[in-house]
Formats: sequence, structure tokens, C-alpha cells
Amino acid sequence: FQTGSQIWENGRLSTLELYWYNQLTILPDNFGDLSNLKTLWLFFNQLTSLPESIGNLSSLENFELSWSQITDIPESIGNLTLLESFQIYNNKLTGNIPESIGNLTVLRTLYLGKNELTGTIPEIIGNLTELNYLHLADNKFTGAIPKGIVNL
Repeated sequence: FQTGSQIWENGRLSTLELYWYNQLTILPDNFGDLSNLKTLWLFFNQLTSLPESIGNLSSLENFELSWSQITDIPESIGNLTLLESFQIYNNKLTGNIPESIGNLTVLRTLYLGKNELTGTIPEIIGNLTELNYLHLADNKFTGAIPKGIVNL
């Protein structure tokens, strides 16, 4: 059944929508205990970081955390091997895209635009053969577009 912005499946929370100006600033370290979660929408908040435990959300398929203040993507994101859509645009991401993104082999949508990401675009993204939408615009990347991406 559906209660507000939460959907329960087999008595377990499978969808969590905490968006539209809730003013969330932090996620607890045990957030990754929501192991049945398939959809997580946290956009339009004031979050600045994600706990490493986010990588424990082993059932997660859709993750959107846009229009917030996130500064980095934890390496543990690569543990979310069922993730089909990862949208974390219009934040304050800096540094490089983590190489662990290459573990997301069923990923169809990767939207990291409108951030402050630097360095080169990882070649590993070219190995994401299910990817059909890649948005990396409005960042500070350098170097060439990896050949594997051109072949997607």
C-alpha cells in the first residue's frame, strides 16, 4: 500500500521519497540498513554528503539526489549493482567521478551534469553497455572523450 511518499512492498519499505525542500542536511550512518529500498528520491534538500553505508542499499534501482549540496560520490556507490538510474546533477560535486561507477553494469541513466567535477572522464564509463542516457555537461572536465563512450 502507499502511505504519503512511502511505498511498502511485502511489509518492507521499497520506495522513499524525501524531496521538495525538506531541508534535510544529513543522512544517518545506518541509512544503508534500508536493504529492500528500490527507489530513493532525495532531490531539493540541503544534503552535503552521503554516508559510505549508501553502498549497502543492495536492492536500489533508482537514485536521484539533485538540486542539493552534495560534494562527493562515495566509492561505495559501486556496490549498487542493480542501479539502473543514478541522477545527482546540480550539486556541488568536486574531484573525479569514482572508478567504482564502472561496477554499475545495468545502469541506463547517468546524469552528473551541473556540478564542479574535474579531471578526465573515466574510460570505465564506456564499459556500461546498458547506458542509454549520459549527461556530464556543465562540469570542469579536461582531456578527450574516452573512445568507449563514443561507441555506446
